[in-house]
Amino acid sequence: MKLLKYFYESKGLFSCLRSFNIQFANEDKYEVDVFFLINGRIPVFIECKSGEFRRFIEKYSKIRRRLDIEPENFLLLVLGVSDEQMAGLTKMYDITFVNEVSFVKHVIGLTA
Repeated sequence: MKLLKYFYESKGLFSCLRSFNIQFANEDKYEVDVFFLINGRIPVFIECKSGEFRRFIEKYSKIRRRLDIEPENFLLLVLGVSDEQMAGLTKMYDITFVNEVSFVKHVIGLTA
């Protein structure tokens, strides 16, 4: 909601989908929490997790590669994890980890 508020107030151009399914040609299906298209050209994939999230990292890394989204635009939003942990995980994997504090700032940075 904070991100939507930011785009409305800044009069930024965006589209947003929540809780939808994608299906690949080989019949693989995945549920997506949130997807933004900013300024008609910047895709932002957001998967939200609380609690245990590590078992999902490989799954989302694979989806990111299949969708060909840049790692900085493919976000795993994990609640309650420190900035240091997010930075370390982002360096280790080919997706970007954010927390509830860094999330909005990171997405706004993608539009700069």
